[in-house]
Amino acid sequence: YACRFAAREAVLKALGTGFKGIGRKDVSVTAGQNGRPAVLLAGRAKELAEERGRILYGLDSTAEIRFSHENSAVLKTYEEYLEKPLSHRAHELLHTDLSTWEI
Repeated sequence: YACRFAAREAVLKALGTGFKGIGRKDVSVTAGQNGRPAVLLAGRAKELAEERGRILYGLDSTAEIRFSHENSAVLKTYEEYLEKPLSHRAHELLHTDLSTWEI
């Protein structure tokens, strides 16, 4: 129960509301596929998430740098440390399999 409550709290913080103005049943955390948590939104929480999505999409569509392969900081990281995209080092450090995590 405590883990689901913490996940629910994280979602509410991401929506920028905390527990204010959101119904108790508007954010549900359940066990999804392979036991991984799944978040289900309804009511005001769903409305806020959709609104935030529209805002982020709008910001992204007008951003000067939209893709990581155009971002100078990402390019420099590959050049100086990760060697090149899909290199062994990049794969080892950037790719992860969440199903192997013990939580």
